[in-house]
Amino acid sequence: MAKKFPLILALIVVFCCCFSCALKARLMKDVSLFTTDVVDASMQTNKKILIYPMTDLRGEYHSYVLPPSYIPGIDLLYMGTEYYYPDYSSIFAFGSFGGSPEITVGSIPYDFPNLFAKKIADKKLTPMAVPISNINLKSTDLSSYDYVVFSKLKKATVTQSINIIPMGILAYLGAPCTFYNMSAEVEIEVFKISDLGSPVLQKTYLFDKTEVAGLYYQNQGKLIGEFFNEVLENATNDLAQAIKS
Repeated sequence: MAKKFPLILALIVVFCCCFSCALKARLMKDVSLFTTDVVDASMQTNKKILIYPMTDLRGEYHSYVLPPSYIPGIDLLYMGTEYYYPDYSSIFAFGSFGGSPEITVGSIPYDFPNLFAKKIADKKLTPMAVPISNINLKSTDLSSYDYVVFSKLKKATVTQSINIIPMGILAYLGAPCTFYNMSAEVEIEVFKISDLGSPVLQKTYLFDKTEVAGLYYQNQGKLIGEFFNEVLENATNDLAQAIKS
């Protein structure tokens, strides 16, 4: 047995080297936005829309490990963590065994205005929507814009739930063993530049979706794209109605 030990050790090292991998970073601003339809031709316009930075209201806590995770025996059945700032963690990973795993990196509040402007353009509401961070404030007359958009991120919590028995064992056969639920709340207000006291649109958008991960795949990275697509799709449709009226 002693003679075989170096061989066994060498095989372990080779195995680890073969299955180690580097995680690629995908910028959040490059999240794919899927537009199934454009706004009605009667709503398409050349109105100029200025999108202000999103206000982050998520609070002071980054994450919270749920109590069952600390109880011996119970933790085999359930371990959970709530991430209140999932965009400042490695939660949004996706990939499959043998593929090239990626992690979406960025900031929801920072990237939201750019993605909102892109969604507005993709749905052909107007080509004149722009985040305020993309313009030169010294040389731009803000009163030349027709509408301004303000947004607030009230919640963007990802709850990670892990089950070792039995799902962790069945994971060797391809079953999921980790579940990720994302629950988000975004408030959007739109004003005419000539009347900042009365919003033409004020609405809160809710998002709730669950994805799974196993030993050979990670789907939780899809959550951030699904979040942006659902919220921005609905917000753009409502914006089109508000501008038309």
